[in-house]
Amino acid sequence: MDAPHGLPQLHPMGIGEILDVAIKIYRRHAWTLWRITLVVIAPVTILSNLIVVSATPSGSTTDFGGTGGFGAHAGLTQHQVTTLLTGDLAAFALLFVGYLFATGAAFDAVSKAFLGEPANWRRSLAYAARRVHSLAWLTILGAIVTLLGAIACLLPGIYLAVSFTVAVPVLLSEGLRGRRALGRSRRLIKGRWWGTLGLILLGGILTTVANSVFTGLAIGVAAGGAGGDTFVGFTVGSLASIAAKTLTTPFAAAYITVLYFDLRVRKEAFDLQLLALQVGVDPPGAGPGLLDAPPPAPSDRPPFWPPPPGWQPGGPSGGEPGGGAT
Repeated sequence: MDAPHGLPQLHPMGIGEILDVAIKIYRRHAWTLWRITLVVIAPVTILSNLIVVSATPSGSTTDFGGTGGFGAHAGLTQHQVTTLLTGDLAAFALLFVGYLFATGAAFDAVSKAFLGEPANWRRSLAYAARRVHSLAWLTILGAIVTLLGAIACLLPGIYLAVSFTVAVPVLLSEGLRGRRALGRSRRLIKGRWWGTLGLILLGGILTTVANSVFTGLAIGVAAGGAGGDTFVGFTVGSLASIAAKTLTTPFAAAYITVLYFDLRVRKEAFDLQLLALQVGVDPPGAGPGLLDAPPPAPSDRPPFWPPPPGWQPGGPSGGEPGGGAT
């Protein structure tokens, strides 16, 4: 349910309601969110696929989905293996940074949209660009901690992976970095771990279905018309990967961002004004934040009529004592 000015009511939500709010935000701001991801994902995907193609030995097959094709090759010389591995690693690093950039910008735009502020794709991209290094460190640190937990025992790894779900919105909204953002995410999710897991699974199913559709279409087109043509395979694979990531990246950002705000409402009883101040926006029509509003200026007119007992004019002389109701 929407509150005035299109702002969602801040009350504890179930898994279904979180997804419903995320879908509404996604639909209302789809063009803005698509531009955010398309501006980043398209050039990064094309460039990474070009790197893989240039590093692939002649006559070998290549996976054009943006993941590289090292595992599909056999009987290569040591030099060819080194070149292929270097190309795959470079493509992966490029995709990794690009994905973080697009994800951070999508999170920022969804946060603004959730709080009723008009989302602007250029401002969100600029906001994320200044924080890419922090996003990269947070992601790497979280992966290392989760991997160590999985090595020690599978269950701790799963627990930590779920507990770090809202670390990115914590970084972007609260300015906490590294282990502090991970710890903050774990504290927010504590007591809501199973609900968070359920949301991740449902959201993951939806994004997997969307990715599968585009992947299936790409395979069908390539099998029916490519005929071993590397250029056709490159083009079809790139377009499918760009379309899938452009559509699914903002949706994942949407339901995780809504989850983040829901957890803060549940655990900290934040009102909408405080949330808006913490992400640096003001709800439309609210003017300056309530917490920043200056005290009323002294006046010879009482604050309401009749004046309270013992009220005395506090402003400069020349006012209208005992004036009409205000």
